[in-house]
Amino acid sequence: MSTNRILMFNCPALRNGRTSTLRRLLQGALAFCLASSAAGQTEVWRTSYPTNAIIFDALAPAPGNGVYALGALSTRAARALRIADSGAVVWEREIRYSFSVDEEIHPKDVVSTTSGGCVVAGGRFNTVTSVSDMWVRVYDSNGGLVWQQLDADLRVAHPTSVAVGSSGEVFVGAVAGIKKYSSVGAPLWSVPTPYVLGMTGDGAGGVWACGSATGPGTPPDFDAWVARYDAAGNQLFFDVFGAGLVAGATSIAPDGVGGVYLTGDSSASMGGIPVSGIGCWLQRRTAAGVVSWTRTFGTVGMDYPKGVALDEFDNAIVAGYTNGASLAAPNTLNYDCWLMRFDASGALVWSASIATPVTFPAIYDVTVGTSGAVYVGGTMSLRGFISRFDNDLLPTLGASYCSPAVPNSTGAPSRLRVFGSAYAYLSEVTLLADSLPAQAFGYFLTSATQGNVANPAGSQGVLCLGGAIGRFVGPGQILNSGASSQFRLRHDLTNHPTPSGLIQVQAGETWNFQAWYRDMVGGGATSNFSDGLSLTFY
Repeated sequence: MSTNRILMFNCPALRNGRTSTLRRLLQGALAFCLASSAAGQTEVWRTSYPTNAIIFDALAPAPGNGVYALGALSTRAARALRIADSGAVVWEREIRYSFSVDEEIHPKDVVSTTSGGCVVAGGRFNTVTSVSDMWVRVYDSNGGLVWQQLDADLRVAHPTSVAVGSSGEVFVGAVAGIKKYSSVGAPLWSVPTPYVLGMTGDGAGGVWACGSATGPGTPPDFDAWVARYDAAGNQLFFDVFGAGLVAGATSIAPDGVGGVYLTGDSSASMGGIPVSGIGCWLQRRTAAGVVSWTRTFGTVGMDYPKGVALDEFDNAIVAGYTNGASLAAPNTLNYDCWLMRFDASGALVWSASIATPVTFPAIYDVTVGTSGAVYVGGTMSLRGFISRFDNDLLPTLGASYCSPAVPNSTGAPSRLRVFGSAYAYLSEVTLLADSLPAQAFGYFLTSATQGNVANPAGSQGVLCLGGAIGRFVGPGQILNSGASSQFRLRHDLTNHPTPSGLIQVQAGETWNFQAWYRDMVGGGATSNFSDGLSLTFY
C-alpha cells in the first residue's frame, strides 16, 4: 500500500470525502496530513571536501543527477566542481589568474546552462592597487571551458550572483548593477541597480533580481527589493518593501508558473508570525510582481535564510542556518543548519536539520537535482560540505514494470514516476520521466494493456504498452527535458488520451504509462523509452 493511501485512510478530513465538490477541502487536508506525518527528511549522505580552507558558496543541478558546486580555497583561488549523486567528485577546475600574493579570488555563484553545463562567476581584487573586476566562466558538462570573460565595468566589478536566460544568455548581478552577455560571451548591456543578492531567468529572455537597498531612515535602514528586466534590459517593474526594518531579499527562484519565490531576512515580522532577533521570510509573487503571500518564520535568535530552490512540484525549498533554540531541530551548539519545504500556498510541509555539534555550521545555498533530491552546501568545522537529502514530497503512486529500461546516451535508463493521488475524482496526478538526455523532446504514452515490444519502429528501447495506445500530444504536452534531463506533465484525468479520443478516468480502472523520447547514439538519431508504470485508480 502506498504512503498516500495510508495517509488518506488515517486522516479523518480525507477519510469521508466522496464528491469533487470537496476537492479544495481535501487538498488542504492532504497538505495538513503530509505536514503532520513528515517530521523531517532523511540526510542520505554528507561529504566534506578534503581541503580545510574550502567553503561551498553556491550549488546548481547537474544533468543526469548530482550537482555543480563553487567554492573558495582561502582567498587565492576558487574551485568549480561537478559532484555525482553518490557524492563522488566527477571533475574539478581551479580558478585563478595569477599566482601573485596580491591577487584575491572571490567565488560567488554557479548556475546550470541550457546545454547541461554550468556558469560560474566571482570577483578578483588586487590588494595593492585596490582594483576590482569580475570574472565569469562557462564550462560544459565534462568540465571543458567554453568561454570566459574578465570585466572591469564598475557596475559588475563586485559580482554577487549569476543567472542564465532562455537562450543561453548570461546575466551577472553585482553591488551596483546587472550585465548581460550573449550565449558566446559578448557583452550586450548593463543597467544600474541597488545591491543584487539573487537572480533567476524569467523564461522569456529576461531576468528577475532581488537584493538589499539603503532606505530613507536615520540612520539609514535597509530594505528588500525585487525587480524584473526584459531581454533588452528594460525595467518591467521595481518594488521596495520592508521599509523601516533591517531587511534584505537574499535569494530568488522561479515558481514554475511564471512568478517567483523570494526569501530573505528581517528584523521584524513581514506578514507572518512575529519574530525577534533576525527572522526569515518567504514570499511568492506573480509574473507581474504582485505579492501572492508572505510567510515569516524563525526563532528568538538569529536566523539566516541563504537560498531558495524550486522542486519538481513547483514548491519552494528554503535553507539556511540559525543560532536559535529550535527551528527545524533543537540547537546543539552555537549554530545549526536547516532546510524547509513550503507548498505553493505557503504551508510548511516538512523541515530538516543538520544539528551537528561542530564549529559554526552554515548552509550557503540549496538546489534540487534532476532526480528530485535536495542538496545543500556550506561550511562545517572550517571545511566545506555538501549534503544530499531525500525529497519525497508526495508519495509515489503505482507499480513499475518492464524495469530497468534500455540505457540511453547518458548511460542510464530512464525512469517513470507518478505522484499525487490515486483517487480519480481529485484529478491530482503528475507524470515525471527522469534520467533523460539533456534537451530531448518526448511525450507520455498510456494504455489499459501492458506489452513488451523491443525496438519498435527502429527505436533502441522497449515499448511496454499494448492494445490501444494513447499519446499525450495535445497543446503543451510535447515536452523537452532541458538542462535538468527530465520532463513532467500534470495529467487532467478528465481528458485522458485514447486512439478514439479523450475520456475521463474512472474509479476501478487500471492504466499503464510510459515515456517516449528522442536520443542520439553514435551520431545517429534514434528514440528510446522509460520503464512502464501501472496505476489503479479509486
